[in-house]
Amino acid sequence: MTLRATPDISGHCTRCNHGVRTVQPWPHWRRVRYGYFAVLVGALFCAPVILADGFVLIPMLMVFIASIGPLNSLVRKMPTCADCGAPIEGGLPPLQPKSA
Repeated sequence: MTLRATPDISGHCTRCNHGVRTVQPWPHWRRVRYGYFAVLVGALFCAPVILADGFVLIPMLMVFIASIGPLNSLVRKMPTCADCGAPIEGGLPPLQPKSA
C-alpha cells in the first residue's frame, strides 16, 4: 500500500528542521467509530436473538467488541512527515479524555 502525502507543504518537521509535506490519516475514522457504536446499540436490541444462538453469535459479538481498540488507535493517529516519518507537531490533535 502506498501512502500519499499532501501536494503542498503542510507542516513543520522538527527532525528535518524545515517545512514538509505530511501524510495525513484518513479523516473519516471518527465517523466510522460512531457507526461502530450505532451497530453496538443495534446489537442491544437484537439481544434475544443473540442469546438464543450462543454458539456462534456470542463469540462473534465478543470479537466485534474487541475491535474497538484498533479503531480507537486509528482515530488517534497523528499526521507524519513524508520524508522521515516523524509525527508532526501542531497537526490534528489526538483524542483527549473529557475532564469531569
